[in-house]
Amino acid sequence: MNPSNSSSMQESGENIFSNPYILIGGALLIFWFFRRKNIIKKNANASKSINELSSFDGNEINYLCKKFNVPPKLVKDVQKMNVKELATAILDNQKMINKSKMSNDERNTILKMIAYMEYELEKKM
Repeated sequence: MNPSNSSSMQESGENIFSNPYILIGGALLIFWFFRRKNIIKKNANASKSINELSSFDGNEINYLCKKFNVPPKLVKDVQKMNVKELATAILDNQKMINKSKMSNDERNTILKMIAYMEYELEKKM
């Protein structure tokens, strides 16, 4: 490496960090990051998308029923299950879909139930 090139790189590096606008911008980014982290820590809804929040009416069970199109009794029952019971229920429903003859409506309903149970299983793990 040519010594004249290394000195010019050092000068440009020094110029970047001596520029007050870059220092202020860096400080603001660091401030924003820590402020956002504290807000998310205090309010779990802060990191959710606007679409999720607009359909959330304060009642989690109604929200989940609308989101996954499942009955409220299923939501209540699944929330009471532990991880092992939930995994077994998912497998049993999948086996039932594969082995039983049923209409498309019944099959779609069970698939929605499975999708919701998988969502809850991921939350619990």
